[in-house]
Amino acid sequence: MIDNKSKQEVIRQAMLTEFWQIICEALDDSIEQLRKDQTSQDLKDLPAAEYKLTNELLLFRIKYLQDLKELPDQLILFLNDVPNDSKVFDPYRTSKDFTN
Repeated sequence: MIDNKSKQEVIRQAMLTEFWQIICEALDDSIEQLRKDQTSQDLKDLPAAEYKLTNELLLFRIKYLQDLKELPDQLILFLNDVPNDSKVFDPYRTSKDFTN
């Protein structure tokens, strides 16, 4: 079994690859498009309740994509010197996690 320090280094090395750069570019492009959608006239023309809901969904999606970009850093932190048996890494977030 690979120790945590080795896992952290693997993650750091993976972040330097072209593959990860392509992923980040795609995420950035998606975030940019969602921000454009937030300021679109189509969104502004919606009824107030629908506008609010749609805008909140766009904000949620932006936050989710930003979190995906930060996943390697979060995994590295997770693998710090605390024994794994005392940690729970839950890749599924709750709505509470996105309200900060």
